[in-house]
Amino acid sequence: MNTLPAWVRAFNSINNADSYLADWDLLHAATSYSRQIDDSPYEVTIKGMQHPTFPYAFTQFAKGNYSQFTLTPFANTLLTDFATHLIKEEQLSKGPSSNMLCISYSTPDIVGHAFGPYSMEIEDLYARLDIEIAKLLNVLDDEIGKHNYLVFLTADHAVVPVPQQLIDLKLPGGYFDESALILSIKSRLLEVYHQDLLSSVENQNIYLNRPLIDSLNLDLNTIQEEVASLIRSNTSVKTVVSATQLDHGQITDPWKQMIAKGYTKERSGDVIFMLKPGFLSVENGPLDAHKGTSHGSAFNYDTHVPLLWYGNHLKPKDVYKPIEITDISATLVHLLNLQRAGSMTGKPILELLGH
Repeated sequence: MNTLPAWVRAFNSINNADSYLADWDLLHAATSYSRQIDDSPYEVTIKGMQHPTFPYAFTQFAKGNYSQFTLTPFANTLLTDFATHLIKEEQLSKGPSSNMLCISYSTPDIVGHAFGPYSMEIEDLYARLDIEIAKLLNVLDDEIGKHNYLVFLTADHAVVPVPQQLIDLKLPGGYFDESALILSIKSRLLEVYHQDLLSSVENQNIYLNRPLIDSLNLDLNTIQEEVASLIRSNTSVKTVVSATQLDHGQITDPWKQMIAKGYTKERSGDVIFMLKPGFLSVENGPLDAHKGTSHGSAFNYDTHVPLLWYGNHLKPKDVYKPIEITDISATLVHLLNLQRAGSMTGKPILELLGH
């Protein structure tokens, strides 16, 4: 399309973020929440607030500030309303073909980063998100029919508890100073090769300056191992592997195998490392005075996410076995009677297929 459909333009002109913005208070009585501490030292204080506590008077300081709007549960409401408009206006599943609608509720991610997984904010957000999902399912029932659609709900990642909270509880965790690592790598390479051979560090991938290394006729594998050895000596690092090792395969260490699954020769670094459980990498010193949290590891607290299926005459069932995210598409192709794509690596979830 060269322009948005008329109904989208109408939606944007009337039901915009400013009209959805409201003050955020607890949905239920405070005593009903599993976390009873509202003013936590591990939560980010957002601009416009004195403390990270309810109520959040967003209407007083966030009008027109759409980055702050995404911190509110009302961003989820806007997205649900847009999705329900789309179902009706685009006449989904009214024609001869199946339709697929993907909805990404991103506010839980943003709130989780700011307040952490053990906050009243994230708990209240999910209580409100439950209402939004119920509203969406009711529209699907009305527009398409209760047994004529299939929904799956999952997430792209979870999150580590705020590392400072882990430190204070004397549990494994902490902060990894990435800027100090960069300085130490540069220093070592200058000492050994008399050149700054480091290009960049991104998401625990170390990128070397390959054109410069080639021009100096230096051995790339040797330099990779030099950097890997330096990183391996850091007490916050669990494992490290070079691109040359990954290219040659034959990796038996389970953590290195996880790195290998995310490795792409054309895009990944020359050296890739993994921090120990509970650690977060910070680029420029403390992470907002050690408040808030993030994700990105291979550990269960980051990789264990929900996977819920509903509709299409499915019977209630709990499945107690590891399931990969890639298994979702491998299951959908069977449910939709589609040919399995050549590059598909997932396995069908047999429990959903009547087996």
